[in-house]
Amino acid sequence: MPVMAKAPTGSSADVSVQYAKALGMCAYFGFDHIVWLTQAGVQKNAKVGDVAQKLSYWGWFAGSAAALFLDTNELNVLLDTMKEKGFGKLPNDDDDNDDVLDDEDEAKREAEKEELRQRARKVFVGLITNSAQSLLALALLEKISMSKRKVGMLGVFLSAVNIATLLPPLDLSKPKAKTA
Repeated sequence: MPVMAKAPTGSSADVSVQYAKALGMCAYFGFDHIVWLTQAGVQKNAKVGDVAQKLSYWGWFAGSAAALFLDTNELNVLLDTMKEKGFGKLPNDDDDNDDVLDDEDEAKREAEKEELRQRARKVFVGLITNSAQSLLALALLEKISMSKRKVGMLGVFLSAVNIATLLPPLDLSKPKAKTA
């Protein structure tokens, strides 16, 4: 399995951050395997396990911080797109756009709005999880002060959010009529 599914695209900053994210997550998983080997007793040197644990957390932090940067950029692009298309305007805010849309154009516009909303929801979840993962990694590295209880709760929160992202989307349309 490749480290990256496809070659990164975008500005040179975006490409660099995408590579940094991939390298950070590779370091996280790679060094975490050494930690597991140490905990299982296969790797006997405890000092190697401790160093691998720190490197794993630093990799997790770097990958999460890079993903946070990428999600922030994507959110900015989405907001600019929404603004360009006038999706944030209220019905009374029509300054120079008095065009009446027919049903087909209106349906197309609504579908486009919904697609942007779906992308924005995914970006918001990414912002939340990557922020929390960055904080958790720094707390585990003892670079920020956080009680063990708060570290545990943050871990449980992250697990719950990650599980929720795996669930199928809720159907919020009208409930189906019950048949007797």
